[in-house]
Amino acid sequence: MTARDGRSRSTGGRAASDGRPLPRRLGWVLIVGLLPWTVTLYPGGSGFVFPWGLLSTGPAIQFVPIMDYFFVHAHARGLPSYLLSWGVGTLAYAAAAASAAGATVVDREDRRVTAALLLVAAIAHLQFTLGTDHSGITSIPVGPVVLFAVAWWFHADDLVRLVRPHRS
Repeated sequence: MTARDGRSRSTGGRAASDGRPLPRRLGWVLIVGLLPWTVTLYPGGSGFVFPWGLLSTGPAIQFVPIMDYFFVHAHARGLPSYLLSWGVGTLAYAAAAASAAGATVVDREDRRVTAALLLVAAIAHLQFTLGTDHSGITSIPVGPVVLFAVAWWFHADDLVRLVRPHRS
């Protein structure tokens, strides 16, 4: 059986035909980390929320790394849950990227774990996006859509196995 990324499931993730590992799935997982996960449009500017930081363009251009956001600018204990979900999504995404990298580098991965982590990242960040969409601010959930697409495209069979495990 061959997955959508060209890897044979029966060989534990190695390339099926010529033995070369195909890093296409890892590439897509890493590309997701470079995209803004939420684009916010508000009067006088816009903001781009990446898994690694926040870029605001109005009234002045400012960048705040995610660690600074949680530990310097906003005391994390007082944040609403939708803002905390940005960090949860980022952690789940980092774990999914590490899992996919493990498959490419050392050929060790439970693809169901990677698939589930991508979904957790998508759902958590969707909560963040929906929470920031209010009174004059329009938030566009780029990251959750792309995370769902990558999870489905490369892990559809794995997601099915999560809900309907094979019984021997």
